[in-house]
Amino acid sequence: MARKSSSYGGSIGHSDERPKSKELKHLKLLYSFAKPYWKIMVLALVALVAAAIGTLGIGRVIQLLIDRGFDQGSEGLSEVILLAYIVVMIISIATFMRYYLVMWLGEKVVSDLRVAIYKQVITLSPGFFELNRTSEVLSRISVDTTLIQSIVGAGASIALRNLMLLVGGLIMLNITSFKLSILIMTSVPLIILPLIIFGKKVRKLSRETQAAIASVNSTADESLKEIRTVQSYVREDFEVFKFHEAVKISFFKAKKQITYRGWLTFAIIAVAFGSVVSVLWIGASDVMQGSMSAGDLGAFVVYAIMTAASVAALSEVYGDLQKAAGASERISELLIAEPVIKPPLKPLKLKNNPQGLIEFKGVTFAYPSRPNINVLNNFSLTIQPGETVALVGPSGAGKTTIFQLVLRFYDPQQGFISFDNVNLIRVDPRDLRSNIGTVPQDPVIFDTNVWDNIAYSKPDASEAEIVSAASAAAATEFIDRLPEGYNTNLGERGVTLSGGQKQRIAIARSILHNPSVLLLDEATSALDTENELIIQKSLERVMKNRTTLVIAHRLSTIQKADRIIVIDKGEIASQGTHEQLLQEDGLYTRLSKIQFKNKNIREVNI
Repeated sequence: MARKSSSYGGSIGHSDERPKSKELKHLKLLYSFAKPYWKIMVLALVALVAAAIGTLGIGRVIQLLIDRGFDQGSEGLSEVILLAYIVVMIISIATFMRYYLVMWLGEKVVSDLRVAIYKQVITLSPGFFELNRTSEVLSRISVDTTLIQSIVGAGASIALRNLMLLVGGLIMLNITSFKLSILIMTSVPLIILPLIIFGKKVRKLSRETQAAIASVNSTADESLKEIRTVQSYVREDFEVFKFHEAVKISFFKAKKQITYRGWLTFAIIAVAFGSVVSVLWIGASDVMQGSMSAGDLGAFVVYAIMTAASVAALSEVYGDLQKAAGASERISELLIAEPVIKPPLKPLKLKNNPQGLIEFKGVTFAYPSRPNINVLNNFSLTIQPGETVALVGPSGAGKTTIFQLVLRFYDPQQGFISFDNVNLIRVDPRDLRSNIGTVPQDPVIFDTNVWDNIAYSKPDASEAEIVSAASAAAATEFIDRLPEGYNTNLGERGVTLSGGQKQRIAIARSILHNPSVLLLDEATSALDTENELIIQKSLERVMKNRTTLVIAHRLSTIQKADRIIVIDKGEIASQGTHEQLLQEDGLYTRLSKIQFKNKNIREVNI
């Protein structure tokens, strides 16, 4: 049975108004990512300069063609044509090098940027994702980086090329005719004016458009992930309507942005080319009066058109730069986000074989999204090494929160939690979690094969270890029946498996992890009676000599626990064995009576 490697994949965030970006300063983020490739930037700059010089040379070729080529006959014409071919070759080669180098740089910068964003996001605490939708973060990784890609690549190339042509064109205009160039320069303030008037509005609408696109992605992501629920309740039409409304808002924002950018381009082109026509009229008069040669006028017109076209192109790129600045601002928010849960400067190391002593001391905790609602209130509990403790209580009592705190996904607002007498805030979270195994109620299955799903807890595990873990979790029975056995891809979120099969994969993963502390969140809830008995026996072997915390609704698990902790409203209502708690006639008994109709019934949901 050959083990095939496979990459697992998974398929954030509020689209509220971000702080306004009044400058293009956020684009400096891109420079920090491009800086390592300075050699490519230098070569691209050389190619840009060469292409610009070659383009500007066209004006001089035209001047020579008019003034010398026609006057000196075929010999003079041949020399000018040869010069023209040389200029064309310079432009062609330099343009190819410019395009290739700049586009390569753009792709590389965006690739590095995406990796940096993901590397940052994957370290953020779960509390961050309470306040930000996953689809929003994904939008920043995909949509915003794509906007930036267009600027770093083609946009930057166009901007630099036209900026050089603008500067070079202005110099050549002054050299060719200082008088006419002064007239051209008078139109510059008229070109800058539309940039001031429309630029701010374009930037604001660009930010709003990006936020609207993120909302569209979020709407689609939510409904497609829960496609079974959508179709079960026949809500396809409603979801289509909701998505259509989000798309309409996005289109409306984009249309407004396009309108303002259109007027901006119209104003700049009208002023720029209008000034060229005016200068052409004056220049023609000078030629007729003999104060200017026809060749100089021809060259001046070419340079004037180049300059005007460069200004128009720069106005277009300016709009793209504003969009990229908005995207860079959104990405910067992610890159500077600090994980709330992070290793201390000098973390304490846990023992190689931890005992598994867990202690809650006066813990008060509220989730970041609900800071005024305490889930745990002055909660204290000590779990001895090797002890199996079951947590029961009504929904929302705080059972799952205890698991989250043990894994240090969150820190309490008051009190502390210790592991082997070491405060969790003094331990590297990765060190802590490497000693804890979890089996959640809703097991996570990755879009990869069985090998990689089970080995997720121990990537270097051998095939024999994986098969042994699967066997202990009673998973081999259905794995062997899969089309390609352990090499079968299980689909996104394990779509090809039943609930019970998913849990057995998760249990096998935890068994392979071989942790000191085991957290079982209704690990057998989706199993039928026969498989539950098999799994219970497997779990008993795994739980032996391990500290185990169990959230369980089934009596078979609760009865065998060393201690049952009854939690109500974030506090311990009572604790003891199953028999002791029944005799107290407290909350545990009331919960039991609600679920029990007959003492012989094996299951109870508590």
